Amino acid sequence: MRREAPALLPIFRSQHQAAILALLLLDPDTEYTLTELATRLQVPLTTLQREVQRLVEAGILQDRTVGRARLVRANLAHPVAAPLTQGVQATFGPQTVIGEDCEVAGQVNPVIRTPEQWAGDADSLVVQIKASPTLDVTAERKVSARAGGHAAKPRSRR
Repeated sequence: MRREAPALLPIFRSQHQAAILALLLLDPDTEYTLTELATRLQVPLTTLQREVQRLVEAGILQDRTVGRARLVRANLAHPVAAPLTQGVQATFGPQTVIGEDCEVAGQVNPVIRTPEQWAGDADSLVVQIKASPTLDVTAERKVSARAGGHAAKPRSRR
């Protein structure tokens, strides 16, 4: 059964493809097995395999085999990686970042700041956030021991 293109950014072939790209582009230091991706994204494994293969053939994703496991990750060297990441982040980023670690009641209005804006003190919102109490919600991700046991780098969230 073919899924419709996502309504928020209909340039993607399907909602599944958008979900794969959102997860991998917004967390480029982590690689996943196809089974881990299918489980995490709640996508049938055969569908995920087809979508990943298309993205690997296009060069947007990289893959490698460790034992019997196929690992995939974003290919940040691809010419469209940076603009594609920006589009995915603006469209799917807030719900991906907030949804996986928190339960949120009410409305969230995401505001994106550049690293330069975050480092400075000219932006009153940044100053207010820096002065407020924070809770670190980052967690180390590890590649499954079945996939070779290589630990992934810790992620940082902005």
